[in-house]
Amino acid sequence: SPPPPSASSAVTASVRRSPTSTMDFGLPLVLEEGVTSQSDIRYIERPPAVKSDDADGGGGEDKGGDESSSSRSIDDLLVDAANEAAVDLFLGPPSKPVASPPLKRKKDDPSSSSSSPSTPLPQSASSLADRGDLRLVDSRLYPERSLPLSALIRPDSLVVIFESFDNLNFLYVKSGSVFSNRNGHFHHDDFVDLPYGSRVRARSGGSGWRGKPADPGFVYLLRPTPELWTRSLNHRTQIVHELDASYVTFGLNLRPNMVVAESGTGSGAMSHAVMRTIAPHGRLHTFEFNRHRVREARREFAKNGVGHLARVHWRDVCGKEKTDGGIGEGAAASENGGGGGESGKESSRRSSVATTDDNDDDDVDEKMGHGGFHPLAPSSTHAVFLDLPEPWLAVPHASLVLKSDGRLCSYSPCVEQVQRTVAALSAEGFHSIRTVEVRLREHYVDALELEGPPTGRLPREPSVTTKLPQGGVGRSPAGAIAAAKADGAKAAAMTESDSKTDGGAGTATGSGGAEGDDDATPAPTATIPPKSTRGGKKRGGRGDWRRNRKRLKKAAAREDDDGGADGGGGGDDDDDDGGMGGGGQ
Repeated sequence: SPPPPSASSAVTASVRRSPTSTMDFGLPLVLEEGVTSQSDIRYIERPPAVKSDDADGGGGEDKGGDESSSSRSIDDLLVDAANEAAVDLFLGPPSKPVASPPLKRKKDDPSSSSSSPSTPLPQSASSLADRGDLRLVDSRLYPERSLPLSALIRPDSLVVIFESFDNLNFLYVKSGSVFSNRNGHFHHDDFVDLPYGSRVRARSGGSGWRGKPADPGFVYLLRPTPELWTRSLNHRTQIVHELDASYVTFGLNLRPNMVVAESGTGSGAMSHAVMRTIAPHGRLHTFEFNRHRVREARREFAKNGVGHLARVHWRDVCGKEKTDGGIGEGAAASENGGGGGESGKESSRRSSVATTDDNDDDDVDEKMGHGGFHPLAPSSTHAVFLDLPEPWLAVPHASLVLKSDGRLCSYSPCVEQVQRTVAALSAEGFHSIRTVEVRLREHYVDALELEGPPTGRLPREPSVTTKLPQGGVGRSPAGAIAAAKADGAKAAAMTESDSKTDGGAGTATGSGGAEGDDDATPAPTATIPPKSTRGGKKRGGRGDWRRNRKRLKKAAAREDDDGGADGGGGGDDDDDDGGMGGGGQ
C-alpha cells in the first residue's frame, strides 16, 4: 500500500466530508496526534564513512558506515540498535530470525580459543533497506484515528428531545420551525449553536391540567445514539430494545469493519446498533419484504448519515411464495426453496431484478426477490441476525453466506419458534447452540425517612377471650359448656336441700297460724337459682328448674297440711299460749 498521507491533509479532508445531520458513529474518522505520533520514533540515518589520519601518519580508519566493531563508539552501536528496533516495529520482524550474538571474550583470556566466532554486528543500513521502505519508519506518519464528536447543534442536526424518563422524541433542526408539546412551544432557532445536553425553556407555555394554560416548561437536547434513537423513533413494527440489542451484539462477537446480514429490518432499531459496532468501514446488508418499510429505512439511514454503512434489500429471505397484495407478483420461489441447489440459486438470482445496489427510492423496476441473501456471495458474511416469524426457513440460506466459524442469532418471542429453529440449526451443522432469555428489571431508588424503633416499654394489653356463661376465663368452648352443666346440676341440688329446710320452718309457722287468719299465713319460700344458671332444655337448664319448682311447691303444700293439724292440737291445750307457742317456739 502507498505511504499514508500526512496528518494535516487527512484532517482537512475528513472535516469537509462531515455532514451535519448525522449520528457520530457515521462520521469518518479524524486523524489526530497521539502517543505514538508524539513518541518521535524514526529511522536515523548515519553520516557516510570519513577517513581520518592517525598521529603516526600511517593509514587511516573509517568512522561511520560499516567499520569494524573495534573502531566504533558506543553511540554508533546504540543508534544501530535503535534503528533495527524501529524497523521491527513499523515494518515487522525479519522473515528469517537473526540469532542472538554470542558473548565476546577478551584476547588475553587463556580460556578463549582462536576458533571462537566473533561478535556479529547489528544489521547494516543496506540489510535494513532490504526489508522495506525506510521512509515509512517514522512515527509522525501514524496519527491516531478517533471519532469526531459534534459539540454544537447546527441546522439540519438530529436532536433527541428529552421530555421525561419515559417520553423522548426526535427532530431535525430547521430554521423557523416550532416543536410543541405539553411543556410549551420551542423554536428551532433557539437550538442552534447550543451544545448537546443543554436545557432549553419554552417561549410560551403549553396546555396544563384540563386544557388550562400552564407556565413554560423546559426540555433537554441530547446527542443521538442508537439507544436514544430506539426509545424515540416511530415504531413501524415491534423493535429490539437496547437490552436485547446489546446482548445480540455481544453474542455475535461483532467488531469494526465486519460484514453483517440482517433479515427483518422493521423500524431500524437493531440496524443502528449493528452499524455503530461495525463502523467505520463495515457493511450491513439488511433484508425486508415490506416495500413501505424498505423505503422508510433507506430514507432514515440517509438522513441520519449512516447510509454508507447499510444497504437495504427488498427481499424475502425465507423463499415463501407471496401472492397477496401484489408483494411477490412475478417473483415466485423455486421448488428447492430458492437456494437449495444450483437451480435454486440461479432462480433466486433471476428473481432479484435491478435490486438494491444503489438504494434508490425512485427505482420503479425493482422487484422483490425470494429466497436467500442475494447478492451476498457464499462465505462472505461474518454474522447473521434473524428477526422473522419463521426463522427456521432462513437458516439454510444463512449457512450458505456465513464464513467458517461465523455466528447466527435468531430473535423469537415464542418457545415453539425456538424449538424449530434449533432443529434447523442442528441439521445445517451449527454447533455450540444455546438459548437465552433476557429480562429487564428496573430498580427505582428514592429517599425515605423511616421511624425509629420504640425505646419505651409498651403497656401490656389484656388478653381477649370469649365470654361464656359460667365458663370462666381462658377455657375452651367445650370446657365452658361442661362447666356450665356441672354448675347447673349443683344449683339444682342446693335448691332442693334448701327447700327441705324451709319446709320445716313452714310447718311451725303453719301451726302457729292456725289460730289466726288464713291470709296471714306466710307462703312457703323456696330458693330460686340465679338467672345466669338457667340453661336451655338440657339437663340442668330451664326445664329442670321448672320441674324442681313444681316438686318444691307440692312438698311445701304437704308440709303445710301436716303443720296445720299439729298446730291445732297445741291450741287445745293452752288457748293463751297456743298462738305464742305456735309461733315457732
